[in-house]
Amino acid sequence: MPRILMLIMVVAILSPPSYATLDLTGEWSLTGEDNTTSWGENLNIIQSPEPVGNRYELTGSFYWYGTGQNNPEEHMWGWEDFEDGINGTQSYFDVDTMRVHIEGYQIRDSGSTTFGYLALCVYDADVAPDGQHLINGVWIGGMPGTWEAELIPEPATVILMGLGGLIVLRKRK
Repeated sequence: MPRILMLIMVVAILSPPSYATLDLTGEWSLTGEDNTTSWGENLNIIQSPEPVGNRYELTGSFYWYGTGQNNPEEHMWGWEDFEDGINGTQSYFDVDTMRVHIEGYQIRDSGSTTFGYLALCVYDADVAPDGQHLINGVWIGGMPGTWEAELIPEPATVILMGLGGLIVLRKRK
């Protein structure tokens, strides 16, 4: 019986998600780049539980921290918020195209050590088949750039994966 449970757990963890049930809600590790700045930090997404047609509404924020490519002493940072429908913006995950489209509606708590600022942008990216990566991302507005993100596993998921590995190792002895 324990082997069957282990097999079910492994299949559940390694199976690709069904696109119709894919939920992008969570915290994402974020990287990006434009002509002058290397960007990083976090993207937080909350996906609506029910689609409207083929689209799930998205709400959340980017936290950007940038370092100058030519001068590592130059830094910019701040939050850019998004919410579908706010101020006429659209932010959604389209399950037919497997793309996210995000339009920022406000910048907050931003700063810079040099002459620079964050600008409201429009972001597009592909959702990888594993549902854990946003790839081929681009933004327009301010200085156009590219970006990608990786979903940060929730602690409970990491613990379950670790326990599964321990069970496999123990069974091999």
